[in-house]
Amino acid sequence: MLSLIIKDFRAQKQYLLLLFIMIAGISAGFNIAQRVEADIEVELYILTVVLSTLIASKLFTLFDYQANAELFFAALPVTRKQMVIAAYSSSAVLAIVTLGVHFLAIVLSSTELLRAEHTFMYEAPMWIFAFVALVLTDAFSFPFSFKYGLAKGSFVYGCFFITLIITAIVTINTLNPTGFLYTWVTAFLKQSPVMLISQLTVFGIIILGISIFISIHTYQGKDL
Repeated sequence: MLSLIIKDFRAQKQYLLLLFIMIAGISAGFNIAQRVEADIEVELYILTVVLSTLIASKLFTLFDYQANAELFFAALPVTRKQMVIAAYSSSAVLAIVTLGVHFLAIVLSSTELLRAEHTFMYEAPMWIFAFVALVLTDAFSFPFSFKYGLAKGSFVYGCFFITLIITAIVTINTLNPTGFLYTWVTAFLKQSPVMLISQLTVFGIIILGISIFISIHTYQGKDL
């Protein structure tokens, strides 16, 4: 299984180098823009970090899909369970490295004034929270990819996600639990960073474990 993860990094090292240069440019560019007083919202930067990391984490999956690598892997002495775990592991490693490049770039290009203005951007909790959010995204999307393939799976996942959002909005508007939700969210976020990250991590591990189990079961029954 480890060889499956390593082969991706070896085969795509040139693309990865270019990707990480672009990622570093995004974060360094944000600080440079702040120095010249460009009107760039912090929320836009955070959204860019999350989206760029999400795309980067799917890079190996995209290359394997384009090369129709499933048929090649089927001829190797590895089980489908190992292939599934390797896909999750590669995605997680790419997410960690990409977030790490973002973090290093924004720290190295910062000034004392910028660090004082946006303190939370230079602290670990925000970046750990971003990683947990990306892990949860993978947890929901991978079962669709293993069931239907990358293209159709992304479409089905998109429909599922939109349906989920619409259902949540309709439920909130119908039950109108605004006061309860506000109180709960406020209390949840007011916890110490250690407690908050710990709870999110445990929740993420549980969801990820369920997702891996579903993906393995789905992929083992799939005809290649």
